[in-house]
Amino acid sequence: SVSWRVNPPTALAFVRQSMALITNDVLDDSTRDVVYNLCKVQTELAVAEYSFLMVKPSVTAYSSLMNVLASIGLDENTMHSIWEVLSQTLLYNMDKIQQQLIVDVQSWLYEAFVREPAAQTIILTCHAAAATQQKQQVQAENNKIPTTIVAKQNLVS
Repeated sequence: SVSWRVNPPTALAFVRQSMALITNDVLDDSTRDVVYNLCKVQTELAVAEYSFLMVKPSVTAYSSLMNVLASIGLDENTMHSIWEVLSQTLLYNMDKIQQQLIVDVQSWLYEAFVREPAAQTIILTCHAAAATQQKQQVQAENNKIPTTIVAKQNLVS
């Protein structure tokens, strides 16, 4: 007989699966890497906390992912659309007690994350990357030639 064991999915596995549900137009590859690394820190902090033993990995994943997405500066509409997708897939059939658990887990992860020295380096890197990306987007927009001007130039030539 085959002798192997199957382990349940970890919080980080749920993070990866959840991020796959978010389209590329919402999160580009570099932002995805940042989000993943920040979630990884939070989920690792949860693993080290005894009180998290009975918390479902999907709840830990959802809480860490929402913390990170809120911290990287996504606009409210984007956050709401991501929340809808993730809550439907990860948090179906949640009662009031479980909803409160999510709030508590999210708060605990945020506080632990802010106190974690390794997280501070990642946060600073994220802010620098976000600022660089924003500058690049502004430069790209400034370098675009409106299509109506191009079309008129082609007619004249």
